[in-house]
Amino acid sequence: MTVADIFTVMGTDESVLDKRPLPKQSVLKSGTLDTVSALGGALPTKQGGVVWFALLNNQGNVETFRNLQEKLLNTLQQTLGSVTSPPELMPTQNSSTALSHAELWTRLPN
Repeated sequence: MTVADIFTVMGTDESVLDKRPLPKQSVLKSGTLDTVSALGGALPTKQGGVVWFALLNNQGNVETFRNLQEKLLNTLQQTLGSVTSPPELMPTQNSSTALSHAELWTRLPN
């Protein structure tokens, strides 16, 4: 199993993140609660390899935080170059037996 089996792969998986201008091929998980916005995952790049990150913003406007997160990731991708995802960021399941992200989360032990 890879992180792409659980997190959203931008440009491939349908998710709530589709409405956000985030780099294609990035593998992401987001979260929001009151005045907190979080975004974590991996961004495949040409010059830097896979850039792993966790962004946590607190005590402010969530939309502003999201805009800054998007700007940071897009700037990283533009600066370091985009590439096709390496195997460690590709889902391991074949499409005929793949579970949705929601189904995977319900099968994880508590």
